[in-house]
Amino acid sequence: MPKPQSDVVSVKPIAKIGNRACLFLWVQVIFSCLTIPLGMAALAFGPIPPGDNPALSTGQMIVGVLQLITGGLGFIAYLITAYFVCMWMHRAYGNLLATRVQGLTYKASDPISSWFIPLANFVMPYRIMSELYRGSGFIDPSTEWKNTTTPRNIKLWWILYLLMGIVGQIAFRTPGDMAQVAQIGCDAASIAGAVLLVRIIKEINHRQCHKIPELAGSLEVNKGS
Repeated sequence: MPKPQSDVVSVKPIAKIGNRACLFLWVQVIFSCLTIPLGMAALAFGPIPPGDNPALSTGQMIVGVLQLITGGLGFIAYLITAYFVCMWMHRAYGNLLATRVQGLTYKASDPISSWFIPLANFVMPYRIMSELYRGSGFIDPSTEWKNTTTPRNIKLWWILYLLMGIVGQIAFRTPGDMAQVAQIGCDAASIAGAVLLVRIIKEINHRQCHKIPELAGSLEVNKGS
């Protein structure tokens, strides 16, 4: 059953916040591109010797320090990216509710809360993004958008996101070289997923800014976000 739409009052600009989300997604890509060769270098130098005070080579120390720096900065970039992506989804989905697109499943707050609900966060963000993309192409009171299929880009993005989470847990919980290999896989999935998400955000921005009269031209001027 569609949720009540009374919690959304008006259309909100999405171009600027979408651009900020894309910017930090590219920042994430940069950090992931840095951590992959560092992980390979760590594998080349071999495992850290066991013990409380292991004797590390100069190369191992340099790589370890660089991994700590890029990992820390990358995590900060991830948190900022997550904020902008959640806020963009919230605004964009709210615009569908504000323009009375029929047949929507969720309310305006769900694009944010869906990421934090245990178990549901394996499905809800994907379903919201699917409705967001499909509904943005049909800004009218009909439910015609429900007859369209979820684009392949969104399906692949979500598969990569789930894969990144699983492999990331393996990297966190596994010691030694296996952790480095898993982290490289996690970073590779992160790069591909971020590139796809940039494309998805830009496509949805384009759809809404050409379908919703209040947003007409905002892709060009980026005002009021």
